[in-house]
Amino acid sequence: MNSNGCLVLCSVILHAASLLAAGAAAEVTSIPDSGVTGAFALESMHDNFTCVHGCSCQLVDYTRSRYAVLCQGPSIRAIPAFLTEDLHQIESMTLLRTSITKIDSLRMFSNLMYLNLNQSLVQALDSGLVTTFPAVESLHIAGSRLAQLSDFNLMQHPALRDVDFSANQLDSFVSKGSMSLRTLKLSGNLFTRLDSVGASYVALRLLNVAQNRLTLNGLIDWDPPPELEVLDLSGNLLGVESGTLRRSSNASFLGRLRQLQQLDLSDNRLTSLKAITDWLPADARLWKLSLSKNPFVCSCSLYRDKQRLAWQGVVIADTPTCRLSNGSDCPLTRLGSWACDGDNGGGSSVTKTGPTLAPREDLASASLLLRLPAVLG
Repeated sequence: MNSNGCLVLCSVILHAASLLAAGAAAEVTSIPDSGVTGAFALESMHDNFTCVHGCSCQLVDYTRSRYAVLCQGPSIRAIPAFLTEDLHQIESMTLLRTSITKIDSLRMFSNLMYLNLNQSLVQALDSGLVTTFPAVESLHIAGSRLAQLSDFNLMQHPALRDVDFSANQLDSFVSKGSMSLRTLKLSGNLFTRLDSVGASYVALRLLNVAQNRLTLNGLIDWDPPPELEVLDLSGNLLGVESGTLRRSSNASFLGRLRQLQQLDLSDNRLTSLKAITDWLPADARLWKLSLSKNPFVCSCSLYRDKQRLAWQGVVIADTPTCRLSNGSDCPLTRLGSWACDGDNGGGSSVTKTGPTLAPREDLASASLLLRLPAVLG
């Protein structure tokens, strides 16, 4: 074959090869919804997001290109320095056990909805939080060193729904209120009053202030959030302070909690239920009540208050006990009308553990003795 023939043959082969390649490409691009091809397309669409070294980033929303970021460890001392063009793609950021002391990033995470800074060294919050995280809905800074919130205004966070500042060093909260906040967790702090969490929190449904230093005296002027449904006051100092509260008047806040459904008063210093029954409205929605680990005194008045709660549909969810005058404990569920025997309706403690019933054998013997004269006759 001469050189001209070779050139023609090579041209034909190259042309055929180009047609085959074009056909293959057309076949691939014509089925974008097929499994493997679609997955590769999504991966190439999102591979421009750059995760910071030392953090893990997971794509959680393919359609909107949103990422969840997790960074942890004391080596982290500031908000991670993501690329500016990537900030709007971060929807959730969890920074655990870090050395971050202040939220001072000058960049804006415009679409971040969940921020978790638990077990950090954050001591205060200021207006910088609004600038950095304008759309945050859930803010958790539990187990940290928060001591003051004087510059933190919830009104500047209209999207905020859930706040957890448990296990810090707070003794007051933001007094300006919130139109959007629904859940507020402040357990394990230093609160002695709740005036700063009052009626201006118009949307609040759950308030957890367990393990603080609250007393009934400290709650006498509290005007609670009007729509509150769940209130946890466990592990505080609620009880009859020396020389005060003989008429349980300091528990009047309960009368303003008309939407309350669940109340936890366990692990306090209550000796009776007067603080509840004296103020609980007849039309209250309360149905679940926790009372364990209180030094209740078994008495006729305690029995009657327990019955009144039952008539109102309130269920005691745990296993509280009351102390008998002989020093033994009686489960509140076993406290019966016998507590009023000889008590004349007063509040003095009772000794016996329940009504005395004759054993079955004694009843049989008594029946035989009654019939004995007839038998002998």
